[in-house]
Amino acid sequence: MRLGLWGEEVALKHLEAKGMVLLARNFRVAAGEIDLIMRDDDMLVFIEVKTRRSLAYGSPEESVTGKKLGRIYKAALEFLERNDCGPSAWRIDLIAIECSRERSITRIDHYPNLAYDPS
Repeated sequence: MRLGLWGEEVALKHLEAKGMVLLARNFRVAAGEIDLIMRDDDMLVFIEVKTRRSLAYGSPEESVTGKKLGRIYKAALEFLERNDCGPSAWRIDLIAIECSRERSITRIDHYPNLAYDPS
């Protein structure tokens, strides 16, 4: 299994343990992709998962740029429209995972409600 998919599985288990419920995986549209879409009580949550075995190219957090957030934001809007979610409360979260070459988890952090200014 490729590293990204493995990281998504780890993130999914982590979030389900917190009580979140999976609604969709790998939602893809022209604007971008959303790794996991989950429900957290009454909140719809669009989740980006970043997994790294090495920090040679930066941390998982550093790879989520303003441009990347913009693509996630546009994809989230399209998901809301396609699924007739109306004025539902929603947010974008990041799960950052670091692991060893053998895929032993060394760090997993959940960053809820990433700030994005579409203007």
